[in-house]
This record gives sequence, structure tokens and C-alpha cells, in this order.
Amino acid sequence: AAGDAAAAASAAAASALQDLARLSPASEDRNATPEALLVHLRTLDAVRDKALWSHLERLISPTEELRTDEMPALLAELARLLRAQRLTELGFVLRRALLSTWLLPEHVPAVIEAWDADDTAAPGAANAVSSSKRRRSRKVDPASEAQAESSATQLVVRSLSKYFPGPFLQHAFAISQRLTRAEPDAARSALSALSALGKHAAASRTSEEGSDVSLQLPELGADGLVAGLVQVVQGAFSELPLARGSICRKAVRALSVLPDTEPWAALDQMLDWVEEQCSEAEERAKGPPVMAMHLAAACLERIFEFGDACPEGTLQHGREEKWVRLAGAVEQPGAPLLSDILCASVELYLAVRSTDRIAELLIKSNELPVESKLQLASIVLRPLRRGTVRVTTELLDELSAHICGIFAADSSTAVGDMDQLLVGFVKLHKPVAVHVRLADRLRLCATLPTVFALAPLKKYRETVQRMLQTSMLRALRQSAACKEPYLDFAVACFIHFLSRLEPFKTECSAALTKYPLSSKVSEVFVEALLRCEPGRNLELAVVALRVCDRARFFQDKELRASDAVQKAASVLRHVVEKNCPELGKQGTALLQTAERGSMPSELYAIRQDIGQQPQALTMGGEGGRAPAAMGVIADKVSDVARPMAAAARAGGGMGSSSATKRPLAVAGPAEVLGESAKRPHCA
Repeated sequence: AAGDAAAAASAAAASALQDLARLSPASEDRNATPEALLVHLRTLDAVRDKALWSHLERLISPTEELRTDEMPALLAELARLLRAQRLTELGFVLRRALLSTWLLPEHVPAVIEAWDADDTAAPGAANAVSSSKRRRSRKVDPASEAQAESSATQLVVRSLSKYFPGPFLQHAFAISQRLTRAEPDAARSALSALSALGKHAAASRTSEEGSDVSLQLPELGADGLVAGLVQVVQGAFSELPLARGSICRKAVRALSVLPDTEPWAALDQMLDWVEEQCSEAEERAKGPPVMAMHLAAACLERIFEFGDACPEGTLQHGREEKWVRLAGAVEQPGAPLLSDILCASVELYLAVRSTDRIAELLIKSNELPVESKLQLASIVLRPLRRGTVRVTTELLDELSAHICGIFAADSSTAVGDMDQLLVGFVKLHKPVAVHVRLADRLRLCATLPTVFALAPLKKYRETVQRMLQTSMLRALRQSAACKEPYLDFAVACFIHFLSRLEPFKTECSAALTKYPLSSKVSEVFVEALLRCEPGRNLELAVVALRVCDRARFFQDKELRASDAVQKAASVLRHVVEKNCPELGKQGTALLQTAERGSMPSELYAIRQDIGQQPQALTMGGEGGRAPAAMGVIADKVSDVARPMAAAARAGGGMGSSSATKRPLAVAGPAEVLGESAKRPHCA
């Protein structure tokens, strides 16, 4: 438990430091590092001057009484206090990080008034405010200029409400009035702003302080807000499936600006509207309403996200079987295979945590165009990275096969959808509100992005290469901080993933092959591993070779008759040795003296025939030493599950199995394939 707390604190500090470093002018210097800033931050943390902290608190959380003309004096006082503590190096970054230096509550009404002026301006108003000299110098299209000013104002409202929601909360009613405007852009901007405010209000309700910053909307009320949000949702029918789902989730989050328990009552109203739409479609013998299915998925995802925090009536409403039946509308006999309905059904299945039919729907989508396949892949990826759906071998296999099929087809016409899918992969490193098991996150980051090695464009491969490199670096640093073999786990997951990859299966079935596509996928993984920490490529190569060597004693837990794991390990070994030719005798020595490890029990099992294969007892190649107690494996083959570490507990580490709230275990007797017998075992 202490190790988990230390790891969580270290990860939070690293994330905060990276965010803060982006605001520092020193970040523009290529030679500047966040570690240099960390020294000054530690000194600041040790300061016990109450005046400094009180002054920072006032600037961090400005009140309505704070005015713009007071800021110069306040910033001068901050500089004096920092100078007294010999922390002048932090002056620039702190001034950029303070909320009061970006936006004050008195600025928000002016922004709202500018929005009103842009919306109500006549077509010639923009030209009227132009000077006569300006009109003579160039031709100005009044409509275009007014539209540009309106778009700029909407962008300001969307951005500022996202990053500084506090000052905008009391103006939620003024923003909500724009939901019913005729202009779609104005309504979308209002929806984005309300979604950001609702997210902030919901987080404030569930925070430890328990402060409720949600506000009442006396002139609009819950009914009017729901009606406006539903109107915006209905207007999104012309969007692509991925954008529809995003708009519906924003509409559901916007409900949190309502006070007390009204957000849940409003969410029930949305679900009632969905039921009405489904009933009308059934009476008219039409297909299932697509937008209603997307909105139902957003509502149910919200309910399952909060769980027991929801009122009992809302929770029971979300658990009704009719939502699963609605998701299965695409599988009805004679139903047309439309991409819109298929994407909505998959999203609704994932919202209710029902993944049994996802694999079949992914296979059925092979008849759709490439653009629809990419949209579907992005929809499936989102709940996996957010942790709302458990990462399973079957789901990972089907999703990777789906993406490989897209790359095998002509995807040059779907560059925009490909970019959206890539953005979904990049967001794997983004923190999420829902707690995600470290084992699932590391497995997902180390395996699924490697299929982009088969992407047609180089820019996709390079982006994924950098993302994998970041994943390996984080795993390496967490391994050092928590004393856990996270890198070994990542390599073991990749070998298992490669053994089930569709191109690898095709190459295995060939009479003679050099595994070209499998080697290409392994190349991306190995390059990311070896480059994640300069100067340690030899050590990291030994880690990969150690796991490849260890794979001989294990088999796929679900495909015990297959030798695909051993073949995949051989492919990875070849790529490692090719990319690290300096291994030589030094690498062999490091491999022979390396500690013996284990494999994840969720993916691997000990080979049943290993006790009858004396030639398999050699480790590290010919002349290597065998495990000390390898002879007893045949007698202890039933003892499969062992924890990789006792420090990692439920959700916080990688050392437990799902039955005991430990996300990861190792396969094999610890005294044979583990590091030592010092670690506590579980039967």
C-alpha cells in the first residue's frame, strides 16, 4: 500500500510538473529540462511564510471584488515575496500559471456582451463600425467580417469556459439561452461551454471539500434546459457517428449545472425522450432512431460512471434490459447494415458494459466503407482507454484485426478519419476521471498502437513511435520507483499480442516465411523500447531477450495447443538482436546472470509438457544455466498463479488478479521462475 501511494504521488507530481513546465519561458529553450524547475519548486514547497501562501491563494482563486487595476500592485508584491525567499526564478512561470493573470470575473460579462452584439448585428453592422479610410483602402464583405467576429467570440467562450470554468458559472443561464438559437455554430458553442461548466460542477460535488458550485437556472429550469439540449442533439444528425456521440455526451454533462439532484431528474427526462423516439419509430415501422441511441449511450455511460452515487430510481432506469434490446436492433433479421445504426449499436453496447456482441459486430463491419470502419474503431477504442470497459484478449484481438483490415484496404481517401483514430491512441496517455487498472493501461499502451506499423503513411508510424517511446519511458521510471518489473510485463503482453495478430497468423500458416509484417510490427515496439532511455539500450535489450527466453516455458492460456507464443518470441528476439548488434558476448553474459522472472497469469500458463523436455531447460542459449529447481515443474504445474509483487494492490499496481482484486499475477512457481521466495505468494 505504501508503494502504491508513493507511485501515485510520484505520477501526480510528474504530471503537474509537465503541465507547469509548458507555461515557463524556459521551456522554449531546447536545453531546459523540467528537473531544473523541480529544484525551485521543492524550495517553494519548503517555504513557511504565511504571507506568501495567502497572497498566492488570492491570485489563484480571484474573487468578484478583484479588479484589473489592482493586478499590477498584487504582482509587484508577489515578486517582492519571491525575492525575499530567493525564488525569483519562479516569478515568470507563476505569473503565467495564476488564474488572475489570464481572466478575472469582471471580464466575463464583457465577453458575453460581445457575443450578444455579434449575434444581433445586422449584415451591414460590421461595415458600419469600419472607418471610412478602411472602407476606401480595401473592399470589406460585411457578412464575412461579421461572421468572423462572431466565430472568434464563440471560440473565446468555448476555450475560456473550459480552462477557467469558475468565472463563467454564474453566467450559465445567459449561455444556455443560445441553445435554441437558429445558428448551429452558436448552439454548438453554447453546448461546449455548458459541458465544461457541468464537468466542473460535477467534480466540485464529488471533491473532498464537498463544495457545490452548481447554480440555479430560475428563468430556464430543468425542463427548458433539457429541451434546448435535445434540440442541439437532434441537429447533429448530419454529423459523423463519432461527432454525434461527442455531442450527446456534452449534452449529458451540461445537466450538472443544475442544483442539488436536478441533474439526475433531467437525465431521466432525456431517457424518457429516447423511449418516446423509439416508440414512434416502431409505430411507423422505421429503423431505430440513431440520435436517440447515441443519447441513450451517453446517459447510460454517465449512470454507470457514477454508480451508487446515482439516485436509486435513476440507477434502476439505466439497468433495464430494454437498452440492451435497443442496442441489438442492428442484429434483427432483415435489418439493413447501415454504418450509422451499427456505430450507434456498438456505442450503446459499450455504454451498458456488454462486450459479448462487439466482436461479431466488428466482423460484420467488414462490408462497410473504410471511413465507417475507422469511425467504428475510434468508438470502440474510447471506452477501452477510459477504463469503462475491461481490456480483454478477445476484444483486443478483434479490434487489432479490424484496424489491420483497414490498413490492408485503400485508406488513402479517409485521411481525416484516420487522424481521428490516431488522436484516440494519443489520448491513451491522458489522465481519465474513471480509475483504470495499471495493468490494463500498460497492456493497451504497449500492444495496440503497434499495428500502426502497417499504416500507409509515414506520419502515422512516426507519431505512434513517439507515443510508444513515451509509454516505455514511463514504465521504466515506474519500475525504478516501485521496484516492479513493469517493462517485463509490457514485453510479455506484446509477445502475446503479436502471437494473436492477424498478419502473424497468416505468416505462420505459410510453408516458408520470413515474417515480414510481424517483424515490421516488432520493429516499432523494439525501437521504442531501446530509445526510451539513451545510454541504456543494452540493458533494455537484455530485458526483452530475457522475456523472449522465458516464453519457452509457457503457453497461451486460452490456446494451449498452439506454439504461436514461442514463434512470436522468436520474431521479437530476431528484431532485438538486429537492432542491438553490440550485444555480442556481453549480452549473453548479462542474460545468463539476469534474475529469473515470471509471466502474466491472465495471458500465460505453464506448458504441460515442459517436464518431459530436457532440452528446454537451458536458459540463455547453449551453455546457459537451467533454473535451479526446474525439475519440480511437472509436480507443481497446478500451482499457476503467483503475484508479481505484493506492493501493488487493487487498481494501484500490477500485482493482483481479478478474483483477489489484484490486476496481475504471474504464471509458474515463484521458486522456479520468480525472482526469489522472499515475495509473499497466493495459492
